[in-house]
Amino acid sequence: MGARLEHFSAHDAMLLLRNSFAIPKLLYLLRTSPCFQSPIIMSYDESLKSIVSSVTNIQFTADDPAWTQATLPIRLGGLGIRSAVQLAPSAFLASAAASLNLIKIIVPSRLQSFPIPHQDMALSIWSQGHDNPPPLGTAACIQKNWDASKVMKTADSLLENACDDVTRARLLAVSAKESGAWLHALPISSVGLRMDDNTVRVAVGLRLGSTLGRPHICVHCGAEVDHLATHGLSCKKSEGRHHRHAAINDILHRALSSAKIPSRLEPSGLLRSDGKRPDGVTMVPWKQGKLLVWDATCPDTLAPSYRGIASIRSGAVAAAAEERKEAM
Repeated sequence: MGARLEHFSAHDAMLLLRNSFAIPKLLYLLRTSPCFQSPIIMSYDESLKSIVSSVTNIQFTADDPAWTQATLPIRLGGLGIRSAVQLAPSAFLASAAASLNLIKIIVPSRLQSFPIPHQDMALSIWSQGHDNPPPLGTAACIQKNWDASKVMKTADSLLENACDDVTRARLLAVSAKESGAWLHALPISSVGLRMDDNTVRVAVGLRLGSTLGRPHICVHCGAEVDHLATHGLSCKKSEGRHHRHAAINDILHRALSSAKIPSRLEPSGLLRSDGKRPDGVTMVPWKQGKLLVWDATCPDTLAPSYRGIASIRSGAVAAAAEERKEAM
């Protein structure tokens, strides 16, 4: 399967791997058999790591925190490519709890006092690394409730072991709800949602803090560019910043046009408090007889000037930019 996925675009391959070919294909076995006792699932995770590395063109080393993060759910900053080793005990315990009533109906009364085979072992493995109590009652029938303790402990561990402000700021940023929206987007070319392979590589690398390039000196401003290659997001002489800004405004402009609301980009005769024109304005009243004026911005969370506040709270950089815009 991995060799065949390499013939797909990276965006398509990631989507298929996460939603069809990886854990979704394995979940029935994880829920109905004691896979957590088998060393084969470790080999499975290694194969999965190799496939993701080939698809994204990003190298994952042994005990790599980037791969640990990649196996987290998207809502916690991962790629949603779940680890079978991490998920196996939770899947088995949830299935055991959900089938308990049916077992009592099927099994003769003289055997109902016996525990479900391997359930105690699964609970012991599930309890390792955290001290959270197991779910009870109907909550125990939901796999997500079992899985939450494991993935939250992993996410907290990555944050606690962050080696610097840059790593901590990145982990906080990718755990924000909006940061994983692109991973849920379907690769539909007609509406501009398909990303090319290099865009996927950069997006995944920025999210996981993986190596994206060789350290060098920026030819535009002379600053040092490290292996994370995040300098281009905040370089004052980078043309990419202007393209991203224009793309945001074009999306807003087209969205208003689709809603039959005429608007104009960079309207003349309308100035902000700093003497610059806003990015756009509607040509008809938006609400209560007032026009809608927008001024988009795309601050870089990992820029040196923002790392102080970005390493404290998720979304702090965007909130600061919003306050500046409102003041204008």
